[in-house]
Amino acid sequence: MTVDVASSVAAGEVVEITLADDGAAFTGAWEVKLVDGAGDGIGATNTDVETVIASGDAADTDLGASATLEYLVPLDAAAGTDYWVVLSYDTGNTAVDVETSAAFEITSSDIVVEGTQQLGDTETVHFEKDVSGLTGAYAIKVFSSDDTEIGTLATGADASAIADTAWTIPVKSKTLVADGTYYLSVVSTETTEAFTAFNSNEFTLAVPTTTHVMAPDTWGAGATETVTWSNIGPNGSRVDILLVQGTKAKKIAKGLPNTGSAEVEMPIKAAAGVDYAIRVVGSTKGTGYADSAAVEITEPSGFSVSVDDDTLYRGQTTIVSVETDDTMPVDVNLVDTSTGKAVAKIAKKATTGDYELTVPVKKIELDAAGRYEIQVVPSKMKKMDAVAVPVTIEAVPTFTVSADSDGANVEQGQTVRFDISEPAMGTTP
Repeated sequence: MTVDVASSVAAGEVVEITLADDGAAFTGAWEVKLVDGAGDGIGATNTDVETVIASGDAADTDLGASATLEYLVPLDAAAGTDYWVVLSYDTGNTAVDVETSAAFEITSSDIVVEGTQQLGDTETVHFEKDVSGLTGAYAIKVFSSDDTEIGTLATGADASAIADTAWTIPVKSKTLVADGTYYLSVVSTETTEAFTAFNSNEFTLAVPTTTHVMAPDTWGAGATETVTWSNIGPNGSRVDILLVQGTKAKKIAKGLPNTGSAEVEMPIKAAAGVDYAIRVVGSTKGTGYADSAAVEITEPSGFSVSVDDDTLYRGQTTIVSVETDDTMPVDVNLVDTSTGKAVAKIAKKATTGDYELTVPVKKIELDAAGRYEIQVVPSKMKKMDAVAVPVTIEAVPTFTVSADSDGANVEQGQTVRFDISEPAMGTTP
């Protein structure tokens, strides 16, 4: 196994940690830690300061053959050269393997802020410098990377009382803009400078945005699926979900709570295709957005129709059984395929259940195999191919009548018994 990290990182910086499988697969429980060796090396656990960066129960699925982790180096991380990243994991035979990166350096500034900050967010300003010996009034100012003064963050009368603080970065500012690079500086505001100005690390500003949008690889039109996402910065209390295809984007869900997850119904009329993506946009004006990986939209499915007998008779009443996802109501009709028109409407906006069909007596072509079908189609998408069961419609069969008298010698007042027989064909009177 190998563990790689840059040779020098700064407090407040997001650092990438690369884990790679060099032949022996990751297995079992795992943990990645930042270790401050305090000059004594990895083995001297009595003086080591360990911070867990990430952990899990199943290294083979959590990490796979390789993984890249991101870690925000704490603002108050002490500058030093004795840092390591340590990976420990279960080898599968109760032993634990430990892999370490090369030693690396963490640098710091007199003032430390996160290297990337979001417009509108409230960020921490950490003072690493010992200010106990400073005197006089002061101001905390914001400068652009070309040393142009942007504005004043805070002021005070006693520089020795400077302590960690927070500032909310304005969203609508003509001088603080996304992708700009800035730094903070504490300066003396006395007539005669009481101390030398000291500065923070540089930082960039980014637009708040959604990220890591996840959606299913395949999504059926009319079906409901889960979409998840993450937020960077104050991205708004609500989000809109869009279906994106090339340069076209259509809103399919609006004003959902910005909780990082939502159940979303794909429009029943969404055309099948493989070149879609799902976009999540925060409700705060001007914020960024993120798209999912490619999503394939398929035609609606999950509904069926059946009938007890595929031979029916004019005037007969029979039962048609429908099964469908209850979120996708369907229309059920007896259709003349030669005209494409319904000759009997069985049910409209139907869900799973049994429905009665009474076969019309008039305008029915008899003994026309394949001409008639019981068709099911989503109510909101009548132009899509229907699920169908072909039926044959016949005339009412011949009934036979017999009597216990020869009919020629019936006297007044005599009771005669008649037997009427009919084929098994439902409820024809």
